[in-house]
Amino acid sequence: FNTSSTNVSHMWMFKGQKNWAFQGGQFVLDRSTSQPCLDRWRWHIDRNPSITKDQSLLNKMAMEQSTNSATCKIIPMEREPNLIEFPGENYIEELGESNKKHGPTGHKYAPLVHIRNTFNGINKRISEEIYSHFVQDVLGVPTEEDEFGIMTKINF
Repeated sequence: FNTSSTNVSHMWMFKGQKNWAFQGGQFVLDRSTSQPCLDRWRWHIDRNPSITKDQSLLNKMAMEQSTNSATCKIIPMEREPNLIEFPGENYIEELGESNKKHGPTGHKYAPLVHIRNTFNGINKRISEEIYSHFVQDVLGVPTEEDEFGIMTKINF
């Protein structure tokens, strides 16, 4: 991650699926050098209000990388299961139901779990209650005791 020897900013992003070069939900930054990348991403967002997918703007930034004047380099990372999970409906439902009935499942999740909190397409058949139990399991919040009120702070 040492990028101090260059004037080009860096961000590391997981490879996307289908038409997307990158998955925009999780990424790694170097606090000392990544600000220009974030500024460039914001610049694209502000100038393209009709584009609702951040992946589209990341694709634009990736095309800019090939120019000599590029100030940001996006470095792709493989979507390794031991680093990141993208749970589907059946997986969420199975572990959410188990957590509801028996408490923590003991399942070992990847360090990054990309959970979609929208019910307008993917995951729409899963009840908020089961979804909540799945999130509770991912976060490791005890079923009976939530002394800090963590689960009351999550909105679905």
